[in-house]
Amino acid sequence: MAQIADAGARYVIIGHSERRQLFSETDANVARKAKAALGLHLTPSFASAKPWPSATAGQALGRVSSQLDGATRELSDDERARS
Repeated sequence: MAQIADAGARYVIIGHSERRQLFSETDANVARKAKAALGLHLTPSFASAKPWPSATAGQALGRVSSQLDGATRELSDDERARS
């Protein structure tokens, strides 16, 4: 992630559905990446993984909310304000 910051980026997208599905990336992994991004003065943007069946079953909002909650649970109030 340091290379991204060195290249001049200000934002980074984390929590891609493909990474969650193919590499079993968890909310805890996403949380660690968010902390790392903030430590490099990058603003994390959280992607959500909502498989189509949950979206069509009316569960998309709950799933996205749960992922965001899990990914930001370990962040301080200051870090949450910056993400």
